[in-house]
Amino acid sequence: MPAKFPPQSCAVKRRGFTIIELLVAVSITVVMVGLMLTVVTNVLTLWNRTSGDLSAENQARHALDLLARDLQGAVIRTDGNVWLAATVQATSGAAGMTGESWTAGGGTLKPTGAESLRLVPALVPAVNDDGAGLEAARFGQGGMWLRLFTVESAAGQPSAPRAVSYQLARRAVGDVYNYQLFRSSVSPENTFNTGYDLFMAPATTSYNTGSAAAARGVGTIRRPRADFLLANDVIDFGVRFFATDGTVLFPSRASDIGLAATSDQTKLPPEGGVPEYGFPGIADVFLRILTPEGARQIRALEAGDIAGNWWEIALANSQVYTRRVMIASRPL
Repeated sequence: MPAKFPPQSCAVKRRGFTIIELLVAVSITVVMVGLMLTVVTNVLTLWNRTSGDLSAENQARHALDLLARDLQGAVIRTDGNVWLAATVQATSGAAGMTGESWTAGGGTLKPTGAESLRLVPALVPAVNDDGAGLEAARFGQGGMWLRLFTVESAAGQPSAPRAVSYQLARRAVGDVYNYQLFRSSVSPENTFNTGYDLFMAPATTSYNTGSAAAARGVGTIRRPRADFLLANDVIDFGVRFFATDGTVLFPSRASDIGLAATSDQTKLPPEGGVPEYGFPGIADVFLRILTPEGARQIRALEAGDIAGNWWEIALANSQVYTRRVMIASRPL
């Protein structure tokens, strides 16, 4: 007969997890979650940076396309009038539509005057002795005020010379400031009625005023309307000019404030100072646009939330865009 085994007298023992096993499992889970969070954070950071770069590139491309079109269609005459002018805005009162102060908390945020300029290529070694290219340029606290007469076709309007202006503005939006590039355009009719001279004496109908009465006319070339906004987060804008043979017209020395295309060298710009004179054939256009992180830091700096140097933050968190434009018009 087969052997009989005695019945089991106790229940089968159930084995659980030890403390060490639980700690190992938790540690592995924490490491995996940390790795996943790192990957997700890096992907989101890269996505935000890429989308910000694409947005800046799209704005820059659009702005440079308009600048190139206007410069290529510029109208220039040798009749003693000023047909094209570019003036460096070295003071806050001349900086676009607002004339906002650039200080907060008793300290200067953005250098003013000569400290904010780095006009490349200047021919003075004391200004630029490192041979830096246009990417290292700085055109001053308010950038450059570019204005010219150009032929532009628009729906319902004749193709005729009109006054066009490009300028930066530091504009308050709530409790923060935005840096914006504006393109102003005066109708051919108002341009004709005002006259073809950018340096005419100041008056109600002058291109150098921005009175409310002229909001829809020539005044918009100096104090642009909000609907003339061209690009956001533009912190610097300027143009270098050359003659057709490559001779530097602006900047050619450290004291240059801009260029005037005129045959009458006794005319002075409405801001004062003595500009270079000449009829340009080539223009190098320069835009510096903040990245989203740069815009965030600059706003935090101006709000007093962080400390730092305005230019160091701007230079480390911005992209430079340039384009060379051939000016087809020849003075007659």
